[in-house]
Amino acid sequence: MDVNRVELDRKKLAAMPEAQRVLLLLLAHASNEITVLIKLILMMRKDDPPSQIHDHVETGQMFILIRRLIGKLHEAWDLFIKRCQKNPAIAKKYRRRLSPDANTALNSLKHHFGRGSPLSAIRNKISFHYSDKGNLTEKSFQQLAESEPLLFYLSKTVGNSFYHAGELVRSINYHQLEDGSGSRSKR
Repeated sequence: MDVNRVELDRKKLAAMPEAQRVLLLLLAHASNEITVLIKLILMMRKDDPPSQIHDHVETGQMFILIRRLIGKLHEAWDLFIKRCQKNPAIAKKYRRRLSPDANTALNSLKHHFGRGSPLSAIRNKISFHYSDKGNLTEKSFQQLAESEPLLFYLSKTVGNSFYHAGELVRSINYHQLEDGSGSRSKR
């Protein structure tokens, strides 16, 4: 693995316009969080789980991380819009320096988020908020097959309990947003 160490010159960083310096540091922070979440998701499951409990817990934990990743991606886009696109000096200076591929990607992101992104819907209704304004939790519970086991794995050891039923309902919430129908095929 090649890693290049780049030391930022504090005086040069301090000489940058504040808006650009803050944008650089916030984007670096957002990138770190997104990278860590992606790494954790990729490490979650490499082999077949040894038991149904492992399967439930690993799958549920993966969905928790994916929802956090979706929320962080949405937040990073909001950061980019507020601090870069809505700042004429920054937008003009750096937009003209983008390669044609980068401009195409930026336009694609604008189009994606501009028409009601699935990432935005997941973030606003499932990932980052517990308000459940659309009553999705109850709707999801009602969608569960009668034969679906509703399980909590409880442990006296801190960090070892897992409430599978809660994650099962949240995964149905995601499917409701994904297809827009509010329906899920019962297992």
